Amino acid sequence: MKEYIKNLRIEDIPWERMVTAYGTAEKFPEFFGVLEKMQSIEEMDEAFYGIMEEVEHQDSLYQPLPFVMIFFKRLLKKAENIHTPEAEWLVKEIQHTFEWILDACDYRVYEFPHGEPILDFAEMLEDKYLLPNYYYELCFEADYEHSIVYYTKIIIDGRFNSWAVKEDI
Repeated sequence: MKEYIKNLRIEDIPWERMVTAYGTAEKFPEFFGVLEKMQSIEEMDEAFYGIMEEVEHQDSLYQPLPFVMIFFKRLLKKAENIHTPEAEWLVKEIQHTFEWILDACDYRVYEFPHGEPILDFAEMLEDKYLLPNYYYELCFEADYEHSIVYYTKIIIDGRFNSWAVKEDI
């Protein structure tokens, strides 16, 4: 699993088939492109919050969240080594977001007292969990929602499982 996450690319994720608070995550690759360039705080702010308003809403955590956290960790690592106002802004926003999302995960974990996460993180991208192009209602199996919380926590803070070492993501 560690190797899978380490090699995961933005284009490997079927963003357009992942449910968010207001639709799908189809614009996420574009938003990540803006964040990766770190050129304009105004554009970065729009892209960053374009992602965040879709993956968390009123303490509900949505399908793309664990994948977003993977790419945020990578952006954080990159931005920490660049000393520009844009990079410093991104570091601050991502760090704050990690704290906030971990709190949301801790709150949500109580809703799954008997739930178990999907055993293989890569399985979260299987067709049975993604929207078909023609389907507009969300019907996840209960273990998928638990998996969103479980894997998001692992990705943000590697202390939750020995395979998720912060530097490797």
